[in-house]
Amino acid sequence: MSAAGFDPAPAVRRLAGMWRDMRQIDALPLEERPRNLVEAYAIQRRLIEEIGELVRGYKLGQSSVAAMERNGLGVPIMGFIPASRLYQSGSTIEAPPASALAIEVELALTLPAGWADDALVEPTARLAIEVVRSRFARSDAVDLPSFISDGSGFHALVLGDAVAADRLASHLADGAFLSQDGRVVAKPAIGRERPDPYEVLARFRALSRMFGMPVAPHMAIATGGLVVPFEAIGEGEFEGRLGSSAVRFRARRAP
Repeated sequence: MSAAGFDPAPAVRRLAGMWRDMRQIDALPLEERPRNLVEAYAIQRRLIEEIGELVRGYKLGQSSVAAMERNGLGVPIMGFIPASRLYQSGSTIEAPPASALAIEVELALTLPAGWADDALVEPTARLAIEVVRSRFARSDAVDLPSFISDGSGFHALVLGDAVAADRLASHLADGAFLSQDGRVVAKPAIGRERPDPYEVLARFRALSRMFGMPVAPHMAIATGGLVVPFEAIGEGEFEGRLGSSAVRFRARRAP
């Protein structure tokens, strides 16, 4: 799909600067704003090039049945994961002071070789935590195409323990949990609010092809929140759990 007649360059330059120094703005200037999904993902593709890092995966947001109904699109939204924003469990992640972070426990599926050619190979699954912090000061106050153009609010992804495929259904039924400093702060998303990771992956395949997003084997695809969204302000030790699998990170405020 093309964005004929739309120049993404001004928005790309603005957003790339904010990615680098973690600044936020209220909104893009009116003349730079994407008007639809085609223009939104055109900006995101160019933003990948402007930042100049290897893409290590994608996050899918608003991916449960209920969330897709609320967003009015009927599909999830995507954001790219640059190499510098992909972490292993136990890492420390810095964020600007006094800035709220949304913390989500998710399942990350690793794309197998041949996936782009529709190979019927099961992806491996790892428990993960996504840290969401948009370049927009109030992401709920900007239009959805603008939010998508910026990477759909992605800030960081932390990869944790593997999750056995033969136990996944029972673990999802039991639910995931998020703790901060040893205290449970987010309980499981249930029913239509909980995404089906493999259904989300199928939707990602279609969306990435539709909007021309670069995809390669071994990318991590974060499939959406398994807990009720939690907003954190301040430093802390966070742990996500699903069955016997865990993922941990420390949030530290930059000076």
